[in-house]
Amino acid sequence: MLETRLTESGTETLRRADERAVRVERRIADALTPDERDTLRDLLARCVTAIRAD
Repeated sequence: MLETRLTESGTETLRRADERAVRVERRIADALTPDERDTLRDLLARCVTAIRAD
């Protein structure tokens, strides 16, 4: 087993990236209707299934 840890700089970079990702996810969700979000979720799940089939 190899234990790894982020530096303070790495932790801060990860925190900022996570904040940005949340903002992007919210903008995408706000641009879609509930039905469209459901359809997107279903399509992405199918993509994951196809990728894992290998």
